[in-house]
Amino acid sequence: MKQKPNNLMLENDPLMDAADCKHSIKALQESEERFRTLFESLPMAVQGHDSEGIIKYWNKACEHIYGYKKDEAIGKNIIDLIIPHENRNSMRKVLKQKAETEKMPAPEELLLMRKDGSSVPIFSTHSFVKLEDKEPEFYSFDVDITIQNELQSQLRQALKLESIGTLTGGVAHDFNNLLFMILGNIEIAIIDIPEGNPVLSNLKEVKSAGQRAVRIVKQLLNYSRKTDQELIPIGIVSNVNEILDFLRSTIPNTVEIRKKLPDFDVPILGDPIQINQFMMNLCINAAQAMEETGILEIDMKNVTLTDEDVSNYANLSTGNHIKITVSDSGPGISDDICQRIFDPYFTTKGSGEGSGMGLTIVNSIVENHNGGISVESEYGNGTCFTILFPIIDGTPEEIINTKIEIPHGTEKILFVDDEEPIVDMIGQILIKLGYKIETKLDPLEALDLFKRKPYSFDLVLTDMTMSHMTGVELSQKVKEIRHDIPVIICTGYNKLIDEDQVRQLDIDGYLMKPVSQLEMARTIRKVLDEGKL
Repeated sequence: MKQKPNNLMLENDPLMDAADCKHSIKALQESEERFRTLFESLPMAVQGHDSEGIIKYWNKACEHIYGYKKDEAIGKNIIDLIIPHENRNSMRKVLKQKAETEKMPAPEELLLMRKDGSSVPIFSTHSFVKLEDKEPEFYSFDVDITIQNELQSQLRQALKLESIGTLTGGVAHDFNNLLFMILGNIEIAIIDIPEGNPVLSNLKEVKSAGQRAVRIVKQLLNYSRKTDQELIPIGIVSNVNEILDFLRSTIPNTVEIRKKLPDFDVPILGDPIQINQFMMNLCINAAQAMEETGILEIDMKNVTLTDEDVSNYANLSTGNHIKITVSDSGPGISDDICQRIFDPYFTTKGSGEGSGMGLTIVNSIVENHNGGISVESEYGNGTCFTILFPIIDGTPEEIINTKIEIPHGTEKILFVDDEEPIVDMIGQILIKLGYKIETKLDPLEALDLFKRKPYSFDLVLTDMTMSHMTGVELSQKVKEIRHDIPVIICTGYNKLIDEDQVRQLDIDGYLMKPVSQLEMARTIRKVLDEGKL
């Protein structure tokens, strides 16, 4: 009689158990290989260690980030390997706490150490593994966040630069109004004081300083908006020579100034105020670097640049250039600082000693003059800045100290501004120029006056920013009453209105505060005689 198979016997068959065991071992090996390959190929560094900190696992990304090969890391203590010296004691306490509580820290940013001793910023997440009858293991998943930190830094710098534009724009109107009142009253006083009076030369000096302040405000606005500079033909040699004469009284006598300048002047397109600023900045920086004693050398010479010469500069073209070198015998600058020296807000000075904007503005000035700037330095052997400006044909514009004829007139002008000191000052200037005027502090009152007698006025001169109504709105309303009345708008901040907007808004002209008596007289005369600017 045939016996039925015994299922129980089959289940206990040693051959079947061996096959199952072999299959399980193979599956386990495949699983281990799969996860090992996965962890080895991860872009993040995965490192594992026991409760004593002895490294048990170290993937390829760890080798890339920290610089240690796997055989160099396995068996070493994680604290001695990648934790900076100053943090090792505190990290040992953290490791002990992890081992005792088996509680992992939250994801965190750490500054760890590479094999070469350099620092690397890391974003690290942590995991705990406890297998039966095995010592616990602690794993960290580390990501190098160097690039992210640099991008964040660049974003912060960009936001700071944007804040400069907002800040300078916000204060420009009020500050220009103050300068307008100062310069306007000085011009009135200069007209009334006879030649030979000793006060006259003092007032002219104050006026000159005020005009330089105007250019500096304008430069800040231009820098924050990256607009084109107003460049005129100037003699760069004479300008630099004057700056160095002034510097002698500014730089300590223990610093020797040596200059080697051409005997003839060289014309470039430039802004004298900005040339003054960048040269002063470079020379004072050099003197500060030398601290107590040293040699400051300024050399200028004509050079002809080739394609190869200009290849490393963004703005330079081939041709004739003036080459200015400013070198010092100071301690020099390291390579890593040289690479960042023109970055906004980068400074090696202590807190409160420097804004980090000086060399950034120097670089901006040179670029806006279609020039190029570079720096060479060897740590311990001084620093040399090289500046190149294109030379133009012709001769530098000369300042002629002769009396300029200011145009006068007899027409009647309605002048509107909501600041009484400005109204009084402009009133005096216009009367001295021969005009008949009526003034108003409120644009609504000015509009009401114009409605009652629109043909009593030959011109409306109005401020841009006023309470109740802007200058543009007032212009539109008076032209609705009388379309042929010429209007000039005066503003302290040209973001509010520019020449293109003037044309679009049917405004006949505009003046940027602070405006000189000559500029105002010429603009009024041009609008009255020729129509729109």
